[in-house]
Amino acid sequence: MTTKTASIQVETADQVLHHWQGHRELTRRTIEAFPEDKLFTFSVGGMRTFGSW
Repeated sequence: MTTKTASIQVETADQVLHHWQGHRELTRRTIEAFPEDKLFTFSVGGMRTFGSW
């Protein structure tokens, strides 16, 4: 018989901040890359638009 042990990964506040800033940077680059009139209406292959969430 074998026993499995679960492990929990806990992130530090600095790791969470770094992760969140990465998302924020990607959002800013996306906004800068598309013209304002296309940003919230453009869809690729039926995927939801940038502004739909």
